[in-house]
Amino acid sequence: MALAILDSIYSTGNRYTGVTNLVNRYRELRAFEEADADTDTATDLIEAFRRWGGVDEFVLRTEKRWRTSSQMNASYKAYAALEAAKVLARHSIETVSDAQEKLASRDIREQSVIAKEWKAITGQRSGLTWNYFLMLVGIPGVKADRMIIRFVTESLERPKEVSEKEAPRFIEDVAVRMEVNYSHLDHTIWRYQSGRPYLRLDSASLEKE
Repeated sequence: MALAILDSIYSTGNRYTGVTNLVNRYRELRAFEEADADTDTATDLIEAFRRWGGVDEFVLRTEKRWRTSSQMNASYKAYAALEAAKVLARHSIETVSDAQEKLASRDIREQSVIAKEWKAITGQRSGLTWNYFLMLVGIPGVKADRMIIRFVTESLERPKEVSEKEAPRFIEDVAVRMEVNYSHLDHTIWRYQSGRPYLRLDSASLEKE
């Protein structure tokens, strides 16, 4: 869970190699404490911040001074990650299994207090990192981020960009026709558009490129 929080918050606006470095650095720091970051809960992440001296010290230890916006005095992404962990912990969402159980309903994912509190965190109002988080913990659904919108617009050869509502519906409809999991199709398109290693869809199966 901790890694999903960090990945989702840090991914926006940055190269994924940098995000990978951040996640790996967190793993190293937890390994020094004889802990396994891959099993860290939301509360484990909160406690790591506390032990290491807060947001500023977390920034120094992870060597990532990224901020939530381009404004000079914008909050560090580390602050947003901590607040996101607090939101999840406050609602007893500590593990990936908790998230899959409590956020299974589309209405809950989009309109719940949990989603609203996440989006109220500095720099998270668009809901993009919330959708990334849902994807990372394996919850089905297509996110309407700029990469998906761009892909659909280009695929349809539209002169005008498709809407945030139209793009996800198009991807989900195509996934049904191809008989593939639409979250897999979404994730493949997202990684392809962002220049990350991606999965190639082959009929109803998914094979590594």
